[in-house]
Parts: sequence; C-alpha cells; structure tokens
Amino acid sequence: MRIKIYTFENKEIIFENVKNNILIKSKDNSLTIKQDHIPLTIGFVKLNLFFETENNKKQFFKLTNGILCVSIDSIDVKNDMTFFCNNFKQLTNIDD
Repeated sequence: MRIKIYTFENKEIIFENVKNNILIKSKDNSLTIKQDHIPLTIGFVKLNLFFETENNKKQFFKLTNGILCVSIDSIDVKNDMTFFCNNFKQLTNIDD
C-alpha cells in the first residue's frame, strides 16, 4: 500500500510499501484500512494517522481540514491512500 499526503501549499510526503493496516483516528472514532479495502472518500477536519513502513518504522501524523481518497492502482494492484489537506505535522509518538 502507498500513502501520499499533499497540502494546498505544495508540501508533500509519500510512503511506498506500507505494511499491514493503517489506523485513522478522529476523537472517539477510528477506521482501520487494510490492503484490500474498497475504494472510498472521506472528508475530515482533524485526524491522526498511524502506520508502519516496510522497514518497521512507525509513523504518526496529525492532519487538518481535508479529504482522504482510497483507490486501487490497477497497474501495481495496490491500494493508494491519498490525503489532500490544509496542513500535516509528523509526530514523534502516538501521544503527541
């Protein structure tokens, strides 16, 4: 799975070959997206994103005001998660 995060100010970050599941949390709600998840689009005000990269490094992000699009790349047969947002901040741990 590939995760791409873009802002309207042309700030971007891309992670290739993300492992296993991705956890998205917003207040008391959460959503786990797996490798074979169906395509979807979600709007959000604030959310926290947690995942593990191919080299077992845990990643934590806080994103504000945007949309998430999950699509399937028919060439690579892998899911793409693309976030378009006003801003994102990489956190050092899950509690930040």
